[in-house]
Amino acid sequence: MDTPRGEEAATAIARNRTLLVEKAAAAAATARASRHLVDRGLAYRDTATLLDISYQRVGQLVT
Repeated sequence: MDTPRGEEAATAIARNRTLLVEKAAAAAATARASRHLVDRGLAYRDTATLLDISYQRVGQLVT
C-alpha cells in the first residue's frame, strides 16, 4: 500500500474500524441507559422519548 490510493484505502479501513467500535459502545450505552431508566420506574415510552429510540426497542433492550 505504498501508493496514494493504497494509503487512502488503509485510512478508510482504519476509520471504519474506529466507527464500528464507537457504534458498538454507543449501542451498549443505550442498552445500559434503557435498563437503568426502566429499573428506576420510567415507562418504556418515556424512556424511548428520552433516548430518542422506539418504545419497542426499549422493550428489546431491557429483556
